[in-house]
Amino acid sequence: MNDSKIKGTVQICEAVLAKASNTFPTSYRTYYGHALFTKAVRHGQSIISLCEAADPSSRNAELDVAAICILTRCIMEAHNAMAYLLEPGISKDEFEFRLHLFSLNHATDLRKIHHRLGISPRPFGDAARVWSLEELSRNTIFKGLDVPHQKKLLLGGSPYIPQRYRGDRPLSSTVESGLYNLFSQSTHSLSLGLTPFVGGGNLTAAGTENSFRLAVHAATIYLSTQALIYLRLRSRVFKSSLSQWKDALKRSSATEGLTKRLREISDGLEELSC
Repeated sequence: MNDSKIKGTVQICEAVLAKASNTFPTSYRTYYGHALFTKAVRHGQSIISLCEAADPSSRNAELDVAAICILTRCIMEAHNAMAYLLEPGISKDEFEFRLHLFSLNHATDLRKIHHRLGISPRPFGDAARVWSLEELSRNTIFKGLDVPHQKKLLLGGSPYIPQRYRGDRPLSSTVESGLYNLFSQSTHSLSLGLTPFVGGGNLTAAGTENSFRLAVHAATIYLSTQALIYLRLRSRVFKSSLSQWKDALKRSSATEGLTKRLREISDGLEELSC
């Protein structure tokens, strides 16, 4: 199972992070962008570690495809959060509106988690939630919404308003949704992402080989695209290396390999049904 393309992508991302570590983020945009990009790169490193741990000569060292699928899902999430928050061309108020919905959702979820775990709240533990509620109440975008919509958003139930995003996507929303569901199934379905000998059907997208291939293709595409967003965000930091990195990342963000794999799966299933 060839994982060389994602290795090259992760190596570039590691070099980008190493260069960026010499300059501290100076705004919320760069702070959140750096955090989300770092998160995705760590997941990419973990995928490579899992691939390298599977020794082809040993029958007892099978590739953990389910874990790779889960890590790819996390990369996709980190990419989408970063693309949404840092969409080019949005106003300062729009950015802050998105940022505080994002922060409010995190703080609200954390409050629920603490409650369910029996952890007593502390005054400073709700500071982020209070801060985001106050900032939203002053935000012109938020104030322009109708009252029922405002009340719903203040519950902190969702970090995004997807319809506000107008930027590019690495893949169509339909294909992205299908991949996300496939990779999510690896967390709780017996038949997905295990071995060729367990359910699911090797010829389907859920087959071990196909799941692995699709996950590595998707991880490479989304990580490359996220790295390009990060390079644009902090272009002044990189200077001389910028052009070389961008060219390599644009090549690795190409979707032909994934599209070809999907077509092969479809053709294989068609032949089986004949």
